[in-house]
Amino acid sequence: MTSMRALLAYVVAVLLTAALATALHTQFVAAALAQLDAPLSLAQRLQMTAHDIRGMGPVYALLIGVSFAIALPLAGLLQRKLMPERRRLAYVLAGAAALLTALTLMQSLLGIMPIAGARSLAGWLCQGLAGAAGGWLFASLSAGASGRVQRPVV
Repeated sequence: MTSMRALLAYVVAVLLTAALATALHTQFVAAALAQLDAPLSLAQRLQMTAHDIRGMGPVYALLIGVSFAIALPLAGLLQRKLMPERRRLAYVLAGAAALLTALTLMQSLLGIMPIAGARSLAGWLCQGLAGAAGGWLFASLSAGASGRVQRPVV
């Protein structure tokens, strides 16, 4: 895999994960508002989602970027040693674990879950699914046409 391909795959995976995780957060908040007899129309939900992606997304992308910078290379090392035929699975699990670990660490340090949409088990698990999607995208973009990592020719 060329370093440029890996870097591009990493950036795109972080951006997708941040957008997806933020959108999921927004929908959990909107659902909570509906339970308080403050239902939102589809247009309001879409506007709220776009607002959150613009406002919260960049900060969340930084957190995701740091967690992916640790988890994805570690997944690559472990995958090559322990499960060479399961490359995509390794990155999917790493993406989910990275985001869930970051959220758990933030909650532990702050005493509250700062991502309101992750305060329920369902919301927390959906954040993990966003991380898994980012891991899958990284694995897909960083692999060659055969699905395997391309080694640089020396």
